[in-house]
Amino acid sequence: MLTYKFGSDIRLAIEGLSQPTWTEPADPLEGATRTQVRIWEKDVDEFVKRKNYFNENAKTAYSLVWGQCTDAMRAKLEARNDHVTVAANGDVLGLLQNIKDATFNFQNQKYKPHALHEAKRRFYLSTQDKNATCQAYLERFKNHIEVIEHCGGTVDEKVLIDDELILNGVTRNSASSDKLSKATTTAREQYMACAFLVGSDRDRYGKLVEDLENDHIQGSDKYPPLTDAYSLLVHWKQNPKNLMRALGGNNDGLAFTNAHESEAGEKGNKVFPDIKCYNCNKMGHYAGDCREEKKKEKTKNAEASGTTLLLNAYDFDDGPSAFSFHQESELMGDCYSQSRKLPRSWILLDNQSTVDVFMNKDLLDNIRTVATTMNIRCNAGNSRTNLQGDLRGYGTVWYNPEGIANILSLSNVKKKNRVTYASETNGKFIVIKPDGSCREFKPSGSGLFYLDTNERDGTGTMLINTVEDNKSKYTNRDYSNALLARKIQNMIGRPSTRKFIHIVNHNLLQNCPITESDIKNAEDILGPNLGSLKGKTVRKKGEHVSKEHTTVPRSILEIHRDVTLCVDLMFVNTVPFLVTISRNLKFGTIEVLPNRKITSILKGIKKVKDIYAKRGFRVTLGMMDNEFEHLRADFVNLGLELNVVANDEHVPEVERYIRTIKERTRSVYNMLP
Repeated sequence: MLTYKFGSDIRLAIEGLSQPTWTEPADPLEGATRTQVRIWEKDVDEFVKRKNYFNENAKTAYSLVWGQCTDAMRAKLEARNDHVTVAANGDVLGLLQNIKDATFNFQNQKYKPHALHEAKRRFYLSTQDKNATCQAYLERFKNHIEVIEHCGGTVDEKVLIDDELILNGVTRNSASSDKLSKATTTAREQYMACAFLVGSDRDRYGKLVEDLENDHIQGSDKYPPLTDAYSLLVHWKQNPKNLMRALGGNNDGLAFTNAHESEAGEKGNKVFPDIKCYNCNKMGHYAGDCREEKKKEKTKNAEASGTTLLLNAYDFDDGPSAFSFHQESELMGDCYSQSRKLPRSWILLDNQSTVDVFMNKDLLDNIRTVATTMNIRCNAGNSRTNLQGDLRGYGTVWYNPEGIANILSLSNVKKKNRVTYASETNGKFIVIKPDGSCREFKPSGSGLFYLDTNERDGTGTMLINTVEDNKSKYTNRDYSNALLARKIQNMIGRPSTRKFIHIVNHNLLQNCPITESDIKNAEDILGPNLGSLKGKTVRKKGEHVSKEHTTVPRSILEIHRDVTLCVDLMFVNTVPFLVTISRNLKFGTIEVLPNRKITSILKGIKKVKDIYAKRGFRVTLGMMDNEFEHLRADFVNLGLELNVVANDEHVPEVERYIRTIKERTRSVYNMLP
């Protein structure tokens, strides 16, 4: 805005959403000197010029604001009753007011008492979040007040205004308008400041609010106005004793125990130098608080019932956080004695694990050291590993040579493959890979779901269900009908299996030679339809893309506001393209045209002109070849001046730009597979 002539007028108007007023110069007195008359004429010219420039700047600002509105916001604005009038007049203040109404959710269709009630309800329920800064809290607090006042309500209380008037020795009936306005402002500030402090985070500023209440009880009113209340919160010193309450009792969910300190919850925190424990014969504690005795009891209970291993894994160096757990008594199971471990060839599928950990290096490739360290904690001790390996056909997993099992997390497996549970066939988990191959995890005697990699041969490779193995369970006729069923499914557009069965059962495909059993046999033999999986699988949600509006630097607007546009036509296989590039900014555009008619060319140039106008630039001059001389009159209607080169000459900037476009296009085309 500051780059506009008399830009301060439009800036103040936008900030206050009100039309500025200008004082008309008074007529010169009779007998005024020629100098005074000349000064008066200059003042009148300046007065008229300010009004004219304001109207021009307002329309330019309207285009800028409207261009920055999203499609959803434009739909809301166009639904308003006064939008046609606002758009026709280029009323930027009316547009901003409508945007404010839409943002505050106070539309002309909404019942006003309902809108006011909702605004006040949000205000009274507003509190500072645990992690919110004081600045963010103040902005949100003021926004709630602005919404209330926008809906026609107030945040002050009449009783506070009356009390303020009484302190000044007047009443509401006898007070002048100035005193009443001053009392209203004071009462409003007091009420807002109190609401701001009470809504602050109690964990951080609860002691501050309590001190203010206690001081008031003792006759000392230390409640500050709103501005001072914000400064008070920002500079308030925290009591270290309240830090644990502010941070929370269990921040990370992990309990750390040091070897020379008493465990949490024990009574051994207090030291008795003169007391000797008769269990460990050490000084400093009673026998009831002896840690050695408690360790013996834990060991005894563990030997009787089986130790619960809680593998609580967490990564340092900003690595992922995960955990997995299982019962050692279950792992040793009915079939295995306490002295034996699980078979090294078994891979367990654990629905309670969120990390993939392997202990058999023969199942992994490319075992390597990584920068991230995983710390596995359990009640038997700590184990750390910074090794990772690649499981063939799956991906990267952690490698812990001190582990007792090879574990795949069901949560991680289902992110990469489709997982089904076949309860009718001995309760197996079936993992279906993207290529259609399957892995079956069968239940063991103790209920663990495992895949034995040595089940087919002793090479250590994973068990793979192939089509040859699957079709061996069926007759040749069943296999042929299954192939025919899959062929027909592909021919009719690869519907889902359930939809395909519906089509066949309801005779929607006339003279269909297959039955429902043929479709199910095809699913069992060939696996899921690969084309259907690829075609119906939605893309993964992309990463969040931050949108940040970057304003044009003031220096560029001051120097290059008036743009000289170089224009020409480019042809690709007889298809015309309108190519433009600004002489100094080097901003280029290209647009395909339906034809070479004057209307099509002018329409494209107008679009480019509007693009520059949205960012505050003004296209004033067009540079074109001699063949466009007949567009001179049309350029004048667009507010542009046309300059054409002489015969057999061209505009060098746009010619070079066209060459660059063609070269880059040919470079990409020639390297396509």
